[in-house]
Amino acid sequence: MAIVNFGLIKSMFGGKLSDADLQELYAETAFMVLSGAARADLHIESIEVEKIRGILSRLLGQEFSSEEIKLAGETELYDTAPI
Repeated sequence: MAIVNFGLIKSMFGGKLSDADLQELYAETAFMVLSGAARADLHIESIEVEKIRGILSRLLGQEFSSEEIKLAGETELYDTAPI
């Protein structure tokens, strides 16, 4: 999931989102928000990551590794690394 160009967000404000784009935007947003929440206290516990993995699996029907969630939680990487 690369969010570098924010194309979906731009399309959203222009009113041009297809159903597939809307679903992808929802998935990206859920992933970013929940991954960032794991990092909120600067010490990511395994139980937090597992809970987030379960929520993402239920919401999106996709599986993410603990490493993907931890990487996405590193807020300083949002500007330089695709998620």
